[in-house]
Amino acid sequence: MDRQMMGMGMGKPGMLTDKLQSALKEYDADSNGTLSIDEFETFHSAMIREQMVDRFQHLDADGDGAVSEEEISAQTARMKQMMAGSGMAHSGPQAESDQPGDGMMDQPKDN
Repeated sequence: MDRQMMGMGMGKPGMLTDKLQSALKEYDADSNGTLSIDEFETFHSAMIREQMVDRFQHLDADGDGAVSEEEISAQTARMKQMMAGSGMAHSGPQAESDQPGDGMMDQPKDN
């Protein structure tokens, strides 16, 4: 399955439909024209695998094929820094719903 199909990106009109139909045929193991839950699971796993591998490789800063606590911590620090720089950190409706700051979204209280 190509990168465009994996990300369900839009190409020429009809291109996604053709690729999706082709993929559905590929994963219809019993050729009955439908996907069972097991067939859909295989299809879905294939669709998200490339994105998962890209994310893993992004975290694996030293390229050793393993993600360490340090690599995850470094990525988390970069994300926090980016959010702080963009004004996203602890502001807006999400921050207002995170009371008492425990990282959990709480339901707004009726006033």
